[in-house]
Amino acid sequence: MSDQAPVSFARLHGRDAQDLGALHGVTLLVHAGVHAFVGAPADGTAALCELVSGRRKPRTGAVLVHGREPFRSPRTRARIGSLLARPELPDMPTVAHLLAMLARLKRIEGEPLHELGASTLVDRKLRSLATREARAVELCIALALVEPAALVIFEPFTECAPIDRAAVRERLVRRAASGAAVIIATSARSDAVELSGSIHVLEGGRLVSSGPCGWGGPDKRELCMWLEGSTAARRLAAALGERSELSAVRFQEQREGPALVAVQADDLEAAAVVVAEVVASQGVAVGALRTTLELR
Repeated sequence: MSDQAPVSFARLHGRDAQDLGALHGVTLLVHAGVHAFVGAPADGTAALCELVSGRRKPRTGAVLVHGREPFRSPRTRARIGSLLARPELPDMPTVAHLLAMLARLKRIEGEPLHELGASTLVDRKLRSLATREARAVELCIALALVEPAALVIFEPFTECAPIDRAAVRERLVRRAASGAAVIIATSARSDAVELSGSIHVLEGGRLVSSGPCGWGGPDKRELCMWLEGSTAARRLAAALGERSELSAVRFQEQREGPALVAVQADDLEAAAVVVAEVVASQGVAVGALRTTLELR
């Protein structure tokens, strides 16, 4: 696998098609792996997805995928799997016809709808699909792309059903391991923690924080989470305490504001994976996450 970042942003400015939000001067190297960009469409998440997929042209600056601008290069766009805010399925009789065409063109592999929990949609007419169903079909197709350079997924678990969350997560990790830059734009911090290895925070169109599954540098050895409700926090801390990969787990109930759960480990990236698994299994919502040497 090459160390070169598959996707890069250079002073990127641009808006989404619905004019919900914009990016302002974002510069970032997006290496192979699963990256979550946390924010609302007004913060620029929808714009980010449209710009990386090549559906929109930047106002200024550039986004490059393997050194090429997607909006200029049809060949590059063909190697980017995408799920955007609005479904963009072609006008074909049924979902099965669409899948067969993409398979003949060697664009997708396997049986993605069956593998990702959306098999009930295979025989449906495309025009009969509700928005959430059309987005589920698009997500399955994006994750089945042959040798993708990048995947760009907008709100994978919002208005997107039926879908198997565990199967989606496994496929995202597999694509990242093969060298793709997987970009997930979400307003749900819990989804970001569950799905990604790196979290980047967008506020008002600007990149305000970026790091490996948290808000800190590589020398940090403590991962802190804030949860609304001490009951959920205690449950999470108890479940984390059973994991041998973590060297210490601390729970701290605040007089005001969310409760705090902190974990310590020598390998913080490995700890973040463990935390994501436990958060998902417990069904709790993590309101904020960062790495730090001290509880403040």
